[in-house]
Amino acid sequence: ICGAAPLGAELIEKLARILPNSVIGQGYGMTELATGATSIPLDRRVGEPGSAGVLLPGIVARVVRQDGTVAGFNELGELHLKTPSMSLGYLNDPTATAETFRDGWVHTGDEVIINERKEVFVVDRIKELIKVRGLQVAPSELESHLLDHPDVADVCVVGIPDDFSGELPFAFIVLNDGARVDIEAHKRNPYAIKEAMMAVRLYVFPFRVCAEFVVVARRRAQSEVQATCRRGVCGYDS
Repeated sequence: ICGAAPLGAELIEKLARILPNSVIGQGYGMTELATGATSIPLDRRVGEPGSAGVLLPGIVARVVRQDGTVAGFNELGELHLKTPSMSLGYLNDPTATAETFRDGWVHTGDEVIINERKEVFVVDRIKELIKVRGLQVAPSELESHLLDHPDVADVCVVGIPDDFSGELPFAFIVLNDGARVDIEAHKRNPYAIKEAMMAVRLYVFPFRVCAEFVVVARRRAQSEVQATCRRGVCGYDS
């Protein structure tokens, strides 16, 4: 079971081949719940890519739209959870407690979809959504399509200020070991990696297209890539 960060479809397929007798899936949980909230269905050996699994016994969930109404199946919204084991709040932090623990629910801050099979798909952190011309763009949506490019090992998309659109997506890309990793070569020939943008343009509306790319030379842990992203918004130093 994988948690904390999502498994890509390619990695799931590789694990399934390498570990043919293992159950491979993803789960979702929060410290505030004192337990996991979802896990892979028991009748599956390999979880569906992108799925965090189904709700565990004792977990109650709802998906809430931006206007405060409860969403239906396959509709985006914030995931709210409740369980008998959930925390009552944060010690000595009434502001954070008021934001997260409301009306008997834990407001997760995660944008999700729950389908008819009651599988939970985490789309993005609400606070990390990029607002482009008044429309919300999920960084993870662009990241998943950039990861389809054969040269891309990892990617992190963040929003950068833009006078016309408000914000635009900015992609930090980690190349596969087999790809060219010479940063200067990519600067001289940016079309090699920017082919990935074409795939994104074919899938999403033009206002969601990434504004610029920065190529990171070596593979890093996801948390380090994300930290690089945050530094890069203020001025990337390769």
